[in-house]
Amino acid sequence: MSTIQQGMRRMSPKAFLALVSNLRRLVCVGAVAVLSACSGNEHDTSLGAVHIGVLPDQSDELLRKRYAPLLGFLSIETGAVVELVVPGSYEELVRLFGEAKIDLALFGGATFVNANALHGAVPLVMRTWTPVSPAS
Repeated sequence: MSTIQQGMRRMSPKAFLALVSNLRRLVCVGAVAVLSACSGNEHDTSLGAVHIGVLPDQSDELLRKRYAPLLGFLSIETGAVVELVVPGSYEELVRLFGEAKIDLALFGGATFVNANALHGAVPLVMRTWTPVSPAS
């Protein structure tokens, strides 16, 4: 058994879910960083920055601390400046996305539905739901 497998075996279910969640975000953000660099979109790329918007569901300080490792990793791997945008409200996140002031948004279910209806947002990564059967 590899060291990684041994470490994952010792993880709590909560830590494992957090790891999976962060990996999903990484795939999503990485895809957007690559797509932003390769496409001729109308976003302002004069500074070469990628702006990532997140739901303001926690304090600004906590969100910045939570996403700092991911932003640092993406900056190193892509060579781009990756900036976190923490809007004041869910509605502001959708508005900023529609105005192309952010390149990627981490939407929840309702905010995605709004962003899709108003601005044609397309999901890159979505959570799947699997019903859990009761224990026997």
